[in-house]
Amino acid sequence: YLKIVKRLRIDRQVTFLGWQNNPYQFLRYASLFILLSQYEGFPFALLEAMALGKPVIASDVDFGPREIITHQSGILLPNNKATTIDQAIKTTLKKKALFSKQARRRANQFDQQKIAPLYLELFNRLVKTAV
Repeated sequence: YLKIVKRLRIDRQVTFLGWQNNPYQFLRYASLFILLSQYEGFPFALLEAMALGKPVIASDVDFGPREIITHQSGILLPNNKATTIDQAIKTTLKKKALFSKQARRRANQFDQQKIAPLYLELFNRLVKTAV
């Protein structure tokens, strides 16, 4: 990924920090959020970035990002090839205002007040069918 950053000539604007205890202090200054995973469960970091209105790019892996990102809230990459990532970054930065607004809207759909009752309903259904 360092090669992509250098090729785009944005190496002075991009920093790879690794794992952080408090990513918000850095994320609030980010122009976009990129999650290049080979697999995911539920990508909280992706959802947190979207809640902050960050445009997102993520790998289209079997579970996780595909269920969260819509075509207006970010970009799903079918693979992690450098040329695909390069184009996704350019597109995301061009559509930053639209993606930011839609990312917040989409993240709100995963709010605890909305999701918790759905999990409880699912749990109750599973209990009824198991009995």
